[in-house]
Amino acid sequence: MPDLDLFGQKVECQPRVSAAGRPRVPLCIMISLLSLKHAFNESDEGVVQRCSETPTWQYFSGQAYFEHRLPCDATTLVKFRRLLGEQALQEPLTKAQRIVQQSGQRKAVEGQRKLYAWHAPEVECIGKGKAKAPDEFGLKVGIVSTLHANLIVGARAFAGNPYGGHTLAEQLEQASILMQDCAVKPAAAFVDLGYRGVDADNPHVRIVHRGKLKRISPQDKRLLRRRQAIEPLIGHLKADHRMDRCSLKAEAGERLHAVLCAAGYNLRWLLRMIAKKGLRALLAFLLRLLRQVAMGAKMLAPRSPRATLALG
Repeated sequence: MPDLDLFGQKVECQPRVSAAGRPRVPLCIMISLLSLKHAFNESDEGVVQRCSETPTWQYFSGQAYFEHRLPCDATTLVKFRRLLGEQALQEPLTKAQRIVQQSGQRKAVEGQRKLYAWHAPEVECIGKGKAKAPDEFGLKVGIVSTLHANLIVGARAFAGNPYGGHTLAEQLEQASILMQDCAVKPAAAFVDLGYRGVDADNPHVRIVHRGKLKRISPQDKRLLRRRQAIEPLIGHLKADHRMDRCSLKAEAGERLHAVLCAAGYNLRWLLRMIAKKGLRALLAFLLRLLRQVAMGAKMLAPRSPRATLALG
């Protein structure tokens, strides 16, 4: 009978041989061996043998004292390369090749982007045209706001440093999708001079800028002066809502980051409106939201024979 104690059957430990194999060689030694292999054009057997004979190589590998024994078996390097995989090594090698090619170029070659940040290859060099900061590294973000209340209704990041006027159609498309629950579509866009010459690409929206001062009405001139209010809005996004630095990875992370910053600005805007106009405005807003949700549920009910969707 097994020994029993107050807590039940007593566990007896029996020694056995582990199937895990030998412990792995430290990562710093493997990386240093691979670096020395490529630096001195050595084979796997040669770099292991020379490391056991050269004190400076062992110091480079991170060893505190000199040892005459081999740091590892030559086949361990083969297994380590297989463990890393070709794709894991291909990306840093491609980046290094791009840096070598672009180091002798003053301007970017057409169809070939320059690499400005190792950890963020999507970053572009954007010309600001200002004396204090002529250039800025990052991605372009288009911001769409309402003309009177400065509520953000569109925030979209654009990779590849496109011309500003060519991004207007995508910004209007996003704003139309976000405002479709309110049955509202953009009818007029008040922009700066960077959006000249894109009227044909946006036939359903009236585009107003300073280049049309002689052809627009006095009311449009007053509204055009109101367009400058978006500049401090962009400053608040950078200073107060983390738009100045993105912590998310790749182009998808940049697009998500722009939307999150705009959502944070809108939440603070909503809190300011509640503090300014009282709880009555909040209750009216919630009732309107509940009414729209009920209408949407009624439209999507199975008993409804037909559902009409408005897409921007």
